[in-house]
Amino acid sequence: MSFWLAGLVAAMVLIGRGAGTLISLVAFRLPKAIEKNYRRLATQTLNEATQTSRCSSDSCTGSRGSLLSLYRNRKTLCSGCQAALQRTCYWPEAAAVAILLLSFWLLPPLQALLTALAGWWLLLAALIDFDHQWLPDLLTLPLLWFGLIVNTLGLFCEPTEAILGATLGYLMLWLVLQGFYRIAGKPGLGYGDLKLFAAAGAWAGWPALPNILLLAAAGGLCCAGYLFLKGRFRPSEPLAFGPWIGLAFWSHLVIENL
Repeated sequence: MSFWLAGLVAAMVLIGRGAGTLISLVAFRLPKAIEKNYRRLATQTLNEATQTSRCSSDSCTGSRGSLLSLYRNRKTLCSGCQAALQRTCYWPEAAAVAILLLSFWLLPPLQALLTALAGWWLLLAALIDFDHQWLPDLLTLPLLWFGLIVNTLGLFCEPTEAILGATLGYLMLWLVLQGFYRIAGKPGLGYGDLKLFAAAGAWAGWPALPNILLLAAAGGLCCAGYLFLKGRFRPSEPLAFGPWIGLAFWSHLVIENL
């Protein structure tokens, strides 16, 4: 029995590591691809060629080769301009493994599978938000709709709670956004944060929203305080809030379904 258990854990570690590598690769390439597509559409509309990168090679615009190369090299060179391209994928791999193991260790199989998939999706969103201060609709909206679909079966909450959760989740942060803008004269949140919080409501239901928001705010404040003490953050600078929403959201899914 212990042999089969060890084999199962080893297989899950390998699957999680592969997922983490893929997540790291997509997190690097997806924003570049979206930006490149927007630039192409703008060029076609305005009928003018714009070049915003010093190098037009695919390496500098997001092509990183095969997944295996991420295991072999932490630093590669652009084939066009020989600029150093660095992307460490080890901590996303570790996070993806932890998400998979914790999900299947603590939850029933179906909920565990869905929670692991949601956790990997949130990890991808967090990586992009950390690097670019941006949560693409391509990530937040499918997560919201998938949460509503999942809860038509009542797997995490009742369907009515999921619908109200998505609605109230967006509305709560929209009110915060508008209030902060009126006081400070600048937005304190991005609309991607609103959509991600709405997705959290769609998965966890509206009763979970206050706890998720409180935990996310605490995580963001702790991170800001730590970076401030290290001299790497100033209050006037933006700080990604999406990763903390995602962490609080996923933690709630696990804890509430134990």
